[in-house]
Amino acid sequence: MTNLQWEHQCRLKHKKGPVINHFVDSGVLIPLRRTLKLSMMLNENHPFCEGKYKSWKDRRSEQIRQLVKHPTTVHPFSSFQMYWEYMMCLMYFFSYMILCINSAYSWRTVHRAPSLLILISICDIIVMADIAKQFVTGYYNNETHRSILRLSSIAKKYISTYFVFDVLTCAETFLRPFALVDSLSRNQGFARFYRYSRIFTGLRIVRLPRMPSAFDMFVRRTNIKNSNANTLKALLIFVVIFMWLYFVQFTTENFIEYITSDRVRWKLVTWHRVKYVCNAKPNSRQNNTETLNRY
Repeated sequence: MTNLQWEHQCRLKHKKGPVINHFVDSGVLIPLRRTLKLSMMLNENHPFCEGKYKSWKDRRSEQIRQLVKHPTTVHPFSSFQMYWEYMMCLMYFFSYMILCINSAYSWRTVHRAPSLLILISICDIIVMADIAKQFVTGYYNNETHRSILRLSSIAKKYISTYFVFDVLTCAETFLRPFALVDSLSRNQGFARFYRYSRIFTGLRIVRLPRMPSAFDMFVRRTNIKNSNANTLKALLIFVVIFMWLYFVQFTTENFIEYITSDRVRWKLVTWHRVKYVCNAKPNSRQNNTETLNRY
């Protein structure tokens, strides 16, 4: 009986070729439309796909389900999602570096380096694009062992988890155009809140788990040895946390300075700023302050 069943299954007729060919088969720019749609569908080359969808039948059924019921959703195991996470991992790393440098300026500093402001704006614009993308990107539910692709469920989960944090981290860039308005820039309440908005960028640390996850995808895709991969991942997390702790240190000092005096100690940020935090003693801080005020 088993042999007959196996022989029968082997003689079943299936439509050959990729699933997308049977859904996008008419109209203009067919190759381009198929390529774009394939980038958002479940991809068997995704590092985590084989562990979630073990058989060819499961992967094909998932692709058909997405095309029929959720054609506008980006699958969590798609090639587009994979490369997007790679980009976000790099962006977050450079963002933490910029966060550390930006927090080193005193809050009353009016003119910061233009290149620094440009880099901050670029990182925040990427985060804004990621916020919009999160509403159309599915996620895998480990309890039901199923990819959630319904847009309403995706939005509900994102709003209840990281949405507020992601928006607040872009507060400084959101407020910068309003700071150029004379009536608002002269308002003390707005000016004070605009200075405080730098603190919100530090909330980006809640997105730290995305970096090891993207790194794990890269490791599986490139077949890096586990020992080397674990070392690199630990080093990555250590460097990020180290930069974030510097941000906390700088922010604490700037907050105390802002509420206790009218002096601006850090109009120009150099390596002296880092040395000041690491090596300054209580009795020598006044001397360091007088020296740096020459800038």
